[in-house]
Amino acid sequence: MEGVELPRDSDMQAQVGTLVPLEDIGRAAKGDLLFFGEKGSVTHVALYTGGGRFIHSYGEVKMGSLDEDDPEYDEKLARSLLFARKIL
Repeated sequence: MEGVELPRDSDMQAQVGTLVPLEDIGRAAKGDLLFFGEKGSVTHVALYTGGGRFIHSYGEVKMGSLDEDDPEYDEKLARSLLFARKIL
């Protein structure tokens, strides 16, 4: 709808858009993509919904949060956040 072609796999999606480094993750906006992984390799992607929260799929669609005080906090993903990308 927005004229943006996005690859299927998260590691390829990680090459599209404007980088938001981990140290600037507070600049992430609703609709940005959050990338997770280990040792610099991207293995998972989520859609940022604001306020530290995101939506993603591990077999089923789930809400998650980077905020330890949020009931939807996902410790594994919070620890493996690499960076974000602005697509639009």
